[in-house]
Amino acid sequence: EFGTRAEIKNVNSFRSLVRAIEYEFIRQAEILEEGGEVIQKTPQQDNSAANTSSNEKTEPNNNETKVVTPLTDEYIKSLENYLNDSNPKIRLIGAKELMERFKEDDNRKDNKSLIPLLNKTLRDTSAAVRFLGLTTLQLGYSVGNDETVQILKEIQTQKQDKTGEDNLLASEILLKMAAPQQQAVKG
Repeated sequence: EFGTRAEIKNVNSFRSLVRAIEYEFIRQAEILEEGGEVIQKTPQQDNSAANTSSNEKTEPNNNETKVVTPLTDEYIKSLENYLNDSNPKIRLIGAKELMERFKEDDNRKDNKSLIPLLNKTLRDTSAAVRFLGLTTLQLGYSVGNDETVQILKEIQTQKQDKTGEDNLLASEILLKMAAPQQQAVKG
């Protein structure tokens, strides 16, 4: 059983689809983490924001300048402090921020400062934090490293949640990670 379904309408691009799915992953994970129940609904996708709760329509601004957050030592330490906090909601904020840093720049997929933090999210006791780490890998925002592969193999063999979703995502990510290596051997 996969749980309650949520449908999203008015998704008009692949980017909007990814944003809507990310938002719903996080929204539902937070509800479940707090012991709540996900209620079936059909939200409208707001293509001008990263959520599915607004029905307002706005024209996209194609003249926006992409802002990339600099990864200073102080900023990395701050992210690490969030991910080490005893409060799972604070760790979730850190995991969301980490995902954004990977998303905003494709050159960060294998960033040696961010990947250890990603690995920390994969080992987190909070299902929502782990799910964000897994989603970051599953969506291709990060490629991880050897330690990431080892953690994914551990997740794959453990039963960490009621649905086994972590196990399934870990298996899917490992398969995706293995695919480029197999193609390199053939070519």
